[in-house]
Amino acid sequence: MAVNKCPVCAGKGKMHWTFYPDAPEPTTAAETSWVTCRSCYGSGVIRDEQASQKDGSPFRIDYLENTSGPTGIIP
Repeated sequence: MAVNKCPVCAGKGKMHWTFYPDAPEPTTAAETSWVTCRSCYGSGVIRDEQASQKDGSPFRIDYLENTSGPTGIIP
């Protein structure tokens, strides 16, 4: 079983709270604006079984040079 970087959070384990529509909005500036990634549960990695679409084809992430995040998930 192989382990892959999470395609949702790009291996960071955290997502900005606005990514999830049902995430509570921070009420003060002191609160964090990051929530745990729901795909990898904050680990930043997923197993092969989790890294496929409903039709069984793998997710693919294309990266631009000199950027830290994905440009999108492309089936």
